Amino acid sequence: MFDGRVRVAKRAGAYGNLVVVEHDNQLETYYAHLSRINVAPGDEIKAGEVLGLGGSTGRSTGPHLHLEIRYQGAAINPEDVINFTNFALLDDNLTLTKDNFRHHSVKQRNTNLAKNNRTSTKGKYTKVRKGETLSTIAKRNGTTVKKLAKLNKIKGNKIKAGQKIRVR
Repeated sequence: MFDGRVRVAKRAGAYGNLVVVEHDNQLETYYAHLSRINVAPGDEIKAGEVLGLGGSTGRSTGPHLHLEIRYQGAAINPEDVINFTNFALLDDNLTLTKDNFRHHSVKQRNTNLAKNNRTSTKGKYTKVRKGETLSTIAKRNGTTVKKLAKLNKIKGNKIKAGQKIRVR
């Protein structure tokens, strides 16, 4: 995901085979349930380098990659950083707010996915939270400020907390 240094590369209980990478920006990325680890602690790695192979080690119900992004130990929702539709970073820069640290359970996420799939022909909406800008909303939803402004007939960048805006 980003250049960094491997801090942990070992079997780690429920995580199974785990690689933790430290990055210069105080972020850490966790890659868990790997079937094989290809790096060692202290290794300097480049973005895109293969750290290991997906698997189902530890407490896992099937093969997958468990990805965590943490800032100073606090988990960040990966969807605030990565556009999983096109497998790219949302932006080269990440501005963190308290909303980046909200907790999403798997059940919540699956409910949201089902809801989004059911209403996809009607568009997707979000309620503006205090401190949010069109830019932060665009990044979180994998779109641009220009597209949000056009979808919502917004002149300039004026939005208010509590306002409902269409994101798709």
